[in-house]
Amino acid sequence: MVATCALLINLYRRINEQARFTRELEIAHAKQAQASRAKTEFLSSMSHELRTPMNSIIGFSQLLLNNRRQPLPERQAGQVEQILKSGQHLLTLINDILDLARIEAGRLVFSIEPVEIASVIEESVASVSALAEVRGIDIRLPAVPGRHRVLADFTRTKQVLINFLSNAIKYNRDGGRVELGWAPVEDGGLRVEVRDTGIGIPADRIGELFQPFNRIGAEHSGVEGAGVGLALTKQLVEQMSGRAGVESVQGEGSCFWFELPEA
Repeated sequence: MVATCALLINLYRRINEQARFTRELEIAHAKQAQASRAKTEFLSSMSHELRTPMNSIIGFSQLLLNNRRQPLPERQAGQVEQILKSGQHLLTLINDILDLARIEAGRLVFSIEPVEIASVIEESVASVSALAEVRGIDIRLPAVPGRHRVLADFTRTKQVLINFLSNAIKYNRDGGRVELGWAPVEDGGLRVEVRDTGIGIPADRIGELFQPFNRIGAEHSGVEGAGVGLALTKQLVEQMSGRAGVESVQGEGSCFWFELPEA
C-alpha cells in the first residue's frame, strides 16, 4: 500500500512537471511569435520611413545628372553619380531586409503561374548588362534557348536570377565570364545555373553562404554588400516549392543554381 502511494505521488509529480514544462514552452513560443511580429512591424515601418527620403535622394540625383539646360561640370557629375549609386544600393538593401522579414512572418505574397524561363533570363541579363560591361565581363547564353516554363512568380524568379547574376559579376575577375544554362531535372523540375570565373568560395565555408548577414570574409574585399541577398534568394526559391544551392572551387569560380517545378 505504501509502495503504491509512493508510486502514485511520483506519477502525479511527473504529470505536474510535464504540464509546467508544456506551459513554459507555450509561453516561450508565444513570446517568440510576438517578438517576430514586432520585428516585422518595426522593419516595415522603418523601411517605409527610410525609403521615402531615399527615393528623394535618388530622384533629385537623377534630375541633376539629366539636366541638359544646365549640365553639371564633370567633377560634380561624378560626385552626383556616386550619390545615386550609393542611394540605389541602400534602397536595394532596405527592400531585401523587408522581404526577408515578410517571408519569416509569412506575409510575402506570391503569384504562382506558368513562367517562361527564357523571358526571365532575357530581362535579368538586360538589368545587369551595364554592370558587366564596366568590368568587361562576357555573359554567355545557351545557343538554343528553348521554351521551358516553370510554375513560379515571375517577379520573384527574376529577383532571384538578378541576385545570382549580380554576384557572379561583382565577385568575378575583370574580363571574366558568366555562363547561364538551364535543363530539366529528374523530379520534373527545371534547373537554372549561373557559372562564373571568379574567386570561388572555400569548401569549408560554403555551408555559411545562405546565412543572413554572413559574407564569409567578403566584407574585406571592397565589394559592396551586406550578406542579405543570398539568404533572401534561397527563401524566395523555397517559397515557390523549389531548391537553391551552389558548387564552387576556390580560385576557379562558382556555380549558383536554383530549381523550380516545371509547368
